[in-house]
Amino acid sequence: MYNFIRYVSLNEGKSPKSLVHTKLPYARDDLEPSMSEDTIDYHYDELYGGYVKRFNKGEGDADFNEAGAFLHNIWFTQFQKPTTSNEPNGSAGEFITKHFKTFDKFKDAFEKEAMKIQGSGWAYLARDGKIKTIANHQIKQDIVLLVDWWEHAWALDYQSDKKSYLTNQWKIINWNVISARVGIQTIVKEDKGTRIVVVGDSIALGLSKSFPTAQVDAIVGRSTKAILSAVIANKALHSADLAIVSAGTNDYPLANKGKNNNPDATIANIENIKAILNAKQYLWVLPFNPNAAEDVKQAIGGDPSISLALVATPDREGLHPTSYAAVASAIKSKIGLKS
Repeated sequence: MYNFIRYVSLNEGKSPKSLVHTKLPYARDDLEPSMSEDTIDYHYDELYGGYVKRFNKGEGDADFNEAGAFLHNIWFTQFQKPTTSNEPNGSAGEFITKHFKTFDKFKDAFEKEAMKIQGSGWAYLARDGKIKTIANHQIKQDIVLLVDWWEHAWALDYQSDKKSYLTNQWKIINWNVISARVGIQTIVKEDKGTRIVVVGDSIALGLSKSFPTAQVDAIVGRSTKAILSAVIANKALHSADLAIVSAGTNDYPLANKGKNNNPDATIANIENIKAILNAKQYLWVLPFNPNAAEDVKQAIGGDPSISLALVATPDREGLHPTSYAAVASAIKSKIGLKS
């Protein structure tokens, strides 16, 4: 058990030794007709994947490749199947109403700024409520919602009609993802200390190496019942700005063929872990086991999460639990820390 309190800021950390090509959280044809499967195949595999591969092989400009991968990870993970009336909701809706009064006014303002871009770049809604642009590729820590403004993003589906491309982007935005970014990124602020705790099982223990200044309480093989007991006993974990919690895997043991004989107890334990931690914000690491992941999701409500099953590495389909650096990279991207 690691019982110590320190602080973490956006300036912590160096460039990663390797990047992760994050798996798509939807099928390749799910975004049609807003974004075609052909565009996904080319843009996700060849372009986004190319930045990851070149960085990992030490080819080309490392900063450019890292920034390209960083931005594409944010962009590709904010989509869902298109809907005709895809209005922002939750924290995202409140954020847009606060800064733009209505969704239509936001869309008009976003289009105006995006159309100013000459050449290649990105347009994004920032944490301060402003619409900003990026020339080429640059890592920015204040992104809430992002739109790719490189020609390859629209050329296959829209030719030169950039306005139609942008109009159809709004149909596939997953506002739950945007709400999660609004919620977390208002806590992790530049040049301001943020108290983070990492709690749970072996994944959490491994993550402690990537968050060396966070308070950690984690033990290999720990069940949700044991995690709950530790959280109750360790009051220093309570009321943090952000709690990163990995729990549930060990309630579905391989010895029992990955089954849980009492899933209701697991759900109750996780609900109690959350209540007792009493953090301002949470980020949950969902287990590989799909049954375990579903039970955790049921217990945490709409809290942001990272699914281990969706984090890929260059050399394997799924992420082995000991690949902590890749999990940490995905988490840092989610909460606005440079990997």
